[in-house]
Amino acid sequence: MKITYSKENINAFGGMNFADHIINNAGVYSMIHKQLTVKLLFATYSCVDLIRSYLLLVLCGEECAEDINTHLRNELEQIKGFSVCSTDTLLRMQKELSTPKEISI
Repeated sequence: MKITYSKENINAFGGMNFADHIINNAGVYSMIHKQLTVKLLFATYSCVDLIRSYLLLVLCGEECAEDINTHLRNELEQIKGFSVCSTDTLLRMQKELSTPKEISI
């Protein structure tokens, strides 16, 4: 693809928008939303926003959660209908998911 003129901002992670669009059109985000319907009344981020933030972070080749604030925040905020999670939120999600839960029967 060759771009000769564009009114939109062009950034180093421009391919992220195409990847996000493909994932969204495949129905991945809607499936996550349907399967993880746990929502807190005053939660800032949905489960989809949390997983989407982490997924796009990894797809951009970043290695740690802190990179979302240092390298990707401006680019991720340009995606419509998406609330970018903070580093603290991503790390809290990782800790929650990696901690084994006891199931009482």
